[in-house]
Amino acid sequence: MNTRGLSFVLGFTAASLSAGAGFARAQSGDPRPFPPEAVAITEDAANHLPRVVSRVEAVYPAGLKASGKEEDVFVVFVVTAQGEVTQARVAFGQIPECEQAALTAIGQWKFTPGTHMGRPVNTRMFVQFGFRETGP
Repeated sequence: MNTRGLSFVLGFTAASLSAGAGFARAQSGDPRPFPPEAVAITEDAANHLPRVVSRVEAVYPAGLKASGKEEDVFVVFVVTAQGEVTQARVAFGQIPECEQAALTAIGQWKFTPGTHMGRPVNTRMFVQFGFRETGP
């Protein structure tokens, strides 16, 4: 029986966020930057990064199981001041089925919002989904 191997990395750093957002625009051809109300924050006593409250695993596409293909999909998105995911875009990916699975999953995640000076704010973030087919 084949089992799905899936990993993800959640990123928060301002430098990575800027690079990720630029790369997403370059790949998608979308010249629009993230809205100015989405900020990158550094965590300290007055500022807190969003925290995952619930997440949905991305499903390894059934059509790829026989091929054994592996894929890493990087998704950039905004966590709103209400903890919802918006503006999710694939920054990097090469297999459309995996890209869609990653977008479907991240769209269902819930967060506690990031805060800046004690107030909830929209926060730019990225996540890496690793798709690996494993099993006997």
